[in-house]
Amino acid sequence: MSTDVETKESTSPEPTSAPHMSAESVSAVAAPWRRRRYQLAAGLAAIALIAGFVANNFLARQYSPGGAVSQYLSAIQKGDAASAWSLFEVAASTANVEATLVDRASLQAALGAAKPDIKSFAVTQTATAHASTAAVQFSYETARGTKQGTFAVQRSGATSFGIYPVWHLVLTPTLLRIALPSGSAGVTIDGKAIALPDGAKSTVAVLPVAHTVRFNSTKILVAQTLGVDAFAATELAVPYQPKLTSAGVDAANKEFGLHDTTAGYGQKWGITTTSPNDQLRLLRLIFTTPSKLSDASRDYIQTLMRHVASEQ
Repeated sequence: MSTDVETKESTSPEPTSAPHMSAESVSAVAAPWRRRRYQLAAGLAAIALIAGFVANNFLARQYSPGGAVSQYLSAIQKGDAASAWSLFEVAASTANVEATLVDRASLQAALGAAKPDIKSFAVTQTATAHASTAAVQFSYETARGTKQGTFAVQRSGATSFGIYPVWHLVLTPTLLRIALPSGSAGVTIDGKAIALPDGAKSTVAVLPVAHTVRFNSTKILVAQTLGVDAFAATELAVPYQPKLTSAGVDAANKEFGLHDTTAGYGQKWGITTTSPNDQLRLLRLIFTTPSKLSDASRDYIQTLMRHVASEQ
């Protein structure tokens, strides 16, 4: 008995082999960051991160107590009144004063007339009392050498870019002491006329920057213009010494009984005429008492006589 065995071809699919991939292809698929576009994106992200870090450091220094002081000093050094005004607040003065010049127009007039003697500066130390106040020390170069100063700084309550605190300097007005003789025509400070009493000492509150003080002329007094650098000063006496015109000298001679003395015309003192008797009367006024000259005037004249220039 025979058995026929029918052989049928299997319909099951034959397994297929995986496509061959090179090591480079596998690496490219496994590490997409190695592709050029990913490298470029990563580089740009790193640059943005570094730029943001640098910008944040710059702004953090800018909006700090030391940054506020640096900006203020730079502004007044350049005569930039608008920028300087935005960086400080004026502390209320408790002194009795005859006039006050501490507004924005006064700052603009002062910086327009003169600038403080600041050649260069550097913030040296910041001491923070608490979160809202600080004391900033700085050094600055002047025509007379290096000087030191300190500014009080406080947070204004405002912020910049929503996160950086805004700091303002707190400036205390400088008190200018001015003594006017009787019969004077008043003074102007940085171009503004100030009404001060004659024959008295007065106090004017000004911003601590450089100022130009002009003593107006009269028939007997010569006009004088003086520069006063009030930077870093709390109180300052204006060094005014009245000078007489020829008519003023003649009036003084008459008051002192010097009837034979006539001043040189047009302040040409070398052609003044006098007599021995008048010179003796003048010496008695200077060196003896009682005298029509005040003690301060006598001391001043005696000082001048003791320090005559050698060429005279």
